[in-house]
Amino acid sequence: MYEQMHMQWEHKEQDALETLYSTQSWVRDRIAFLPLRKINAFPPGACSDQLDDPQFFFHNHDFVINMAGCEYGRDCWGEMEHYKALSKKLQKWWRFW
Repeated sequence: MYEQMHMQWEHKEQDALETLYSTQSWVRDRIAFLPLRKINAFPPGACSDQLDDPQFFFHNHDFVINMAGCEYGRDCWGEMEHYKALSKKLQKWWRFW
């Protein structure tokens, strides 16, 4: 299915999953959904359509930061360095060396 449709789908794998979820009951039985921010949080300045919506933006201890679009008027390097330093600070307790 993916090989047949991937050129028509704008979001490729996301559209493939959506199609499988909506058409295949065995897929629905085996998939769980998480809040988007937990695994794909946006940094401040991203996603201008949802600026005031806290469900999309990074909070401490979120798993992954979505850096897509950082090259459009944002400081990619500075953002990465900020989150790298924050990660080191938050994960310091388990390091013994």
